Amino acid sequence: MADLARENERLRAEIDRLAIYRDMIENAPDLVMRFSAEGRVLFANPAIEGLTGLRPKMTLGLTPQEIGFPQEDSERIHQAVLEVIATGQGLLDEVTLYTLQGEVILQFRYALQRDAQGHGAAVLGFARNITREKRLERSHRLAKEQAEALASEVSTILASMVDGVGVYGPGGELRYMNRAGEAILDRSLEERCMSMRDRWALLRLETPDGHVLPDDQRPVFRALQGETVHYEQLVIRRGCGGKLICLSAAPIRNAEGTLLGAVATFKDMTHKHALEQQREELLAALKAERALLQAVFKSAPGGILVTDPFGRLTMANPAADNIRGEPYPIGRTVWEIEDFTILRPDGRPWPKDELPLERSALHGEISERVRMSFIQPNGARREILCNTAPIRDEQDRPTGAVGVFQDITELCETMEALRVSRNEIRTLVENVPDLIVRVDRQYCRTYINHAWEKYTGRSAAEYINTHITEPFLPERADYLVPYRKALDEAFATGERRSFDCSYRTRLGVAHLSTFIIPEFSSDGEVESALVLARDVTALKALEHELRQAKEIAEEASRAKSEFLAHMSHEIRTPLNGMLGMTELAESATLEERTRHFLHLARESGNHLLGLINDILDLSRIEAGELRIERYGFDLRVEVRLLAESMSVLAEQKGLLLECRLDELIPNDLLGDAGRLRQILVNLVGNALKFTRQGGVLLLVEMEETRAVGQGDIRLLFSVSDTGIGIDKATFRTIFENFTRLDNSAEQVGTGLGLSICRRLVEMMGGRIWLESEVGVGSTFHVSLPFGQQVASAQAVQEGLAPCETKSAVRVRPLKILLAEDNEINQFFVSTLLEDRGHSVTVVGNGLEAVQRLKSERYDLILMDARMPVMDGVEATRIIRNNPPAGVDSATPIIALTAYTLQGDRERLLAEGMDAYLAKPVDSDELDRMLARLFPTDE
Repeated sequence: MADLARENERLRAEIDRLAIYRDMIENAPDLVMRFSAEGRVLFANPAIEGLTGLRPKMTLGLTPQEIGFPQEDSERIHQAVLEVIATGQGLLDEVTLYTLQGEVILQFRYALQRDAQGHGAAVLGFARNITREKRLERSHRLAKEQAEALASEVSTILASMVDGVGVYGPGGELRYMNRAGEAILDRSLEERCMSMRDRWALLRLETPDGHVLPDDQRPVFRALQGETVHYEQLVIRRGCGGKLICLSAAPIRNAEGTLLGAVATFKDMTHKHALEQQREELLAALKAERALLQAVFKSAPGGILVTDPFGRLTMANPAADNIRGEPYPIGRTVWEIEDFTILRPDGRPWPKDELPLERSALHGEISERVRMSFIQPNGARREILCNTAPIRDEQDRPTGAVGVFQDITELCETMEALRVSRNEIRTLVENVPDLIVRVDRQYCRTYINHAWEKYTGRSAAEYINTHITEPFLPERADYLVPYRKALDEAFATGERRSFDCSYRTRLGVAHLSTFIIPEFSSDGEVESALVLARDVTALKALEHELRQAKEIAEEASRAKSEFLAHMSHEIRTPLNGMLGMTELAESATLEERTRHFLHLARESGNHLLGLINDILDLSRIEAGELRIERYGFDLRVEVRLLAESMSVLAEQKGLLLECRLDELIPNDLLGDAGRLRQILVNLVGNALKFTRQGGVLLLVEMEETRAVGQGDIRLLFSVSDTGIGIDKATFRTIFENFTRLDNSAEQVGTGLGLSICRRLVEMMGGRIWLESEVGVGSTFHVSLPFGQQVASAQAVQEGLAPCETKSAVRVRPLKILLAEDNEINQFFVSTLLEDRGHSVTVVGNGLEAVQRLKSERYDLILMDARMPVMDGVEATRIIRNNPPAGVDSATPIIALTAYTLQGDRERLLAEGMDAYLAKPVDSDELDRMLARLFPTDE
């Protein structure tokens, strides 16, 4: 039993050892395989999957070729397996495997695996990836081969060079010199073994001026010190002889910068230098002979032509070519040049046998200052002044001719322009109605134009070279003082002076406007002055008439504005009472017929109010008094309020009113919300008015096709209806004053609404247009630019979301002081407020309001702007700026006024009022204003 236990223990240890081996093989990074005698795979560890993508079980029974080894390497593996089985000895071999990463080189180490009886049962193959080592080995081999090839190539090149090359070690020892170098330096074989100092003793280096280079200045020595040197000329001497060489030397360093030696290259310049000296001497003689001629010939500002004895051109300088406009053809005579005709001053062609240059060449004649002209290829005519002379040899025979000519075209044109300009100026000066006089520093007249006779009644010639004071008409003595003063200042400062003066004549008072213009000499000093005097009597009279007409027009405009303001106040005050009483009566319990009568009365009153508003707006627009404001507002709130106000009319007619806004439109915009509301109310109101069934849609979109200023956006407002439509013939006049639709049954209003809309849109920088089809409906489009504020946190509605409407928010009960002088308005406003749960105290003027505030505190004051005794503006000033004891200066004040002209709202707010409510008072607007001043916590 003990033996059996020990055997079991040994078997367990053997099993554990085999498990360890198995784990090592399974986790080994190298490939481990077992092959049968037939060369097939009996086992492969997981490393095979990283190379081939095959799982180990998938490789069982496959040949190496089927795994990815080339056929040749697969056969080598099989042969290695057979050899190991036959010999029992291990084997080392290299094979190639095609893997997922490309070609891999594996080093296989084969070992025989024996069975329990010790026989060779299979062969184990341990493969290591040696691809990187093989590649490095291959790279090193290629580098070595390239280096050897390069060394051989360099050696061949150096041996073939005509320049000398010497290579020196770090101690100066000569390691290499090519054949050309040995020939240049007359080196012997023995010198190669000499030390640097011994070689230097045999060879002396000198500069061209005879200075011997010391040892520490020799090129090779300096190169061994790390310098790169170059000598364009050095004399190298061996014994008594010498050669002129060009030499360069540089240090040789390895990749780490370590100095390994020096290299010197040199060339024998002795023969070349001798040739260069000879050539320089010849060139110097030639240049000295031609330098003066070339310098004069090329730089001469005038044209120069040279001919041979037969008149053929041999030379032409650049100035001659420039004057002609293109190069002269060398080798041809002047008369043989195509499209080139020499003209006389009178324009007639010059005969070729009489040309000065030909006469000088053929006959030896001399000509001076001959004027002629010709036409350039571009059609321009050039005027020239020419001198010609013959060129003679030693026997005084003509061998050619030279012609020198100057382009005087600009001079001629300048002289002609000056003549024309003088004539024009003379004609202008002599015929202008203004008086022109030139006065010198002695205050004498040196020139007077013909206008003098107009001013004096005497000839201008009589007053040349006379003093400005003699004679001078007595009635014009007032003119002489500022005249003399202006002349003195112009002469002293060199600056222009002007003055206006009036004097009496037989025909009345004359006005003269005078300008003094200094004239300067060539040295910059004032030598004279031009005096220009103009009679502006008629102009002054016209200015006076225009000023009077302007004052009359302004007075009429002010009167009209004041009239409209008073009429607005006088009409709105009773209208406020009438509409208010009607609204209160409608809210009472009445029979339907009576309620209908009251409704018609209120509609008539509203129509009258709209008519007044239209007339006021049109008047302000035509007078230029209406201004477009720019302030922040919430577009969605404005559209919602519009929908609320128009929904009543839509419900009465059984129509659907819908508003949609593009989700891309920001909430907070900059612009005139009041004028925008006025435009949209008019368009939506018209659409509801002329639509019997269906509905009206207000669509607001971003208009991307219209460019506006930086930071601004442009919105497109479209009001569509399903109404009666508009005939296209009416499109052209639909936006004019007092234009209404042709259908008399539908004619409502004054015909001013669309005209006012058009003008407001244009003033806001936009445009308005119409699309319509009779019987189908109409769409009015309005494109307007707006600025953008900082984006609000309010969520943007999804898509083109319909606008929601809701009634005004009710506020807590307030204690309100109402200052109003009209009893009907007192009753109407107080009733409105009391019906909403507020407590109201009524006073008849501003003084009573201030007195009441001394004894009681109020949450709010409603203050009529125009009242007897003390108006609302004065009362507000007292409350805000100088409140009596007990008066709370911070109490909110709402202005009630029938004034609605431009600036009324701003004026009242500037006086200290918190809000502005126009008469007739709209109950909904009053509710919204109270909600804004006294917000709730809802």
